[in-house]
Amino acid sequence: MNESTKPALRDIGRPQAIVPGDEPRPRSLLETVLRFAAGVLTLAALLASATLLLSDAAPKLRALVKFVVAMAPRVWSLLGHAPLSAMPLLLAGASYIALQGLLRPPPIELVKRLLLGSAFLLWGIVQLMPPSALATDLGDLVIASYVLDLGIIIQAELREA
Repeated sequence: MNESTKPALRDIGRPQAIVPGDEPRPRSLLETVLRFAAGVLTLAALLASATLLLSDAAPKLRALVKFVVAMAPRVWSLLGHAPLSAMPLLLAGASYIALQGLLRPPPIELVKRLLLGSAFLLWGIVQLMPPSALATDLGDLVIASYVLDLGIIIQAELREA
C-alpha cells in the first residue's frame, strides 16, 4: 500500500465502494455458523481470562479497596475542590488541542479550535489559582475567548446560510 492508496484516518471504518466484479460472495450457512461460534468462543475465552485474573487478584483488590476507603477522607481534605474542578477542564482542553494534530483542519478552522482548547486550558489554570486580581483578569480572558470563538462560529454560519 503506497501513500496514494493508503486510507486517510477519517476514512477508516467507513464503507468502501465495491468495484464491479469484486462483489463479496454470499456466505454459506456453515461459514456463518462457524464465524458466529468463533466470535462467541473468543468472547467466552476473554471473559474466562478476566475471571481468572480477578480471582487471583481478589484478596489484593479487597485490601486495596479497604485502604482507599480508609484514606479517602484524608486525601480529599488535602486535595480540596480546586484540582478536582480544574482537572476535567485541563484534560478536555489538552485532548482537543492534541486532536487537531490528527485532524489537520484548514488554517482558520485550526485557529478557532486552538482558541477553544486554549480557553479550556486557561479556565483550568484559573481554577487552580487563589483568588486575586490576576485570577479575575484571566477569568475575564477565558470569557472573552469563548465569546470570540462563538462569534467566529456564528459569523461563519451566517455567511453560509
